[in-house]
Amino acid sequence: MGRHRLRGLPPTPSGRYRHDLLLGLTDVALTAMWTASGVIRRPALPEPRAARWPLTVVDRRMVA
Repeated sequence: MGRHRLRGLPPTPSGRYRHDLLLGLTDVALTAMWTASGVIRRPALPEPRAARWPLTVVDRRMVA
């Protein structure tokens, strides 16, 4: 994202920016943190379960 934008900028007349290395390292660190947090937050899918459960009537009692 930001890395590609920084690479596309032409150098200044006095040379490269003084903070180019720091900006690049910061961009890499932030990208790594966002990637790691996205992997951690992604929950595992639940196991598939049957949609219907068979019921068996064992005994019936009527109370009046």
